Amino acid sequence: MGLFSFIKNAGEKLFGKNEAAANLPDLNRKAADAIKAHVDAQNLGLEGLAVTYDGASGQVTLAGNAPSQEAAEKAGLAAGNVTGVAHVDNNLVAPAAEESQFHDVVSGD
Repeated sequence: MGLFSFIKNAGEKLFGKNEAAANLPDLNRKAADAIKAHVDAQNLGLEGLAVTYDGASGQVTLAGNAPSQEAAEKAGLAAGNVTGVAHVDNNLVAPAAEESQFHDVVSGD
């Protein structure tokens, strides 16, 4: 699906401020586990979901299978709506479907 950018200091607070900024493997793994639990809580029907997190860059990578394009996109949005996440590389595989159209909201919309 691609790489999506988010506001790093906004969203669900799933882990502490120091953990989000750390680049230690243990803290990154804990943050990835928290993000995975957050995405799983959305009940999107994902199979084999794997989540990695890099605290230095704020990037989350999602892998696995989604039952639909909509579920894959919602998973990416859920992962991006976490404090400390700046980018989501959504590699979820979904059945072929037309991708959603995105619109940047600007002043006056």
